[in-house]
Amino acid sequence: MRELKFRAWLKPRWDDDEDANKMYYDIQNSYDTLGNVKPYDPMTSFASWLDDEVAIVEQYTGLKDKNGKEIYEGDIVKRVEDGGFDIVGAVEWSEKAARFWIKRYYYPNGKKWEVIGNIHENPELLGGEE
Repeated sequence: MRELKFRAWLKPRWDDDEDANKMYYDIQNSYDTLGNVKPYDPMTSFASWLDDEVAIVEQYTGLKDKNGKEIYEGDIVKRVEDGGFDIVGAVEWSEKAARFWIKRYYYPNGKKWEVIGNIHENPELLGGEE
């Protein structure tokens, strides 16, 4: 059975928000165990993150890359093909195929891929803004 884990990229809430623009891991456990939180209370539990416009929640794919690093939705991965050229892409969820994928590339396992960044901290790896 695949382990269900989540991380969140926190968007800025105000001008000098020191907690923003950072990745927070294992949020499903850490958020629900803070203070007096009731795990199934939609006003205070992890479930509230899923509809929150302040954070972008990304799911663990259940796969690890060739170095043993967990692969999450939103990660940028690279694979060196025969002939020496690189394939670089972002891990996304496909509603149509009901699976994680990398652009047009089939994604059967993480053993040949390497996590090299994520879409929030490293958009330049996909040709985006630096």
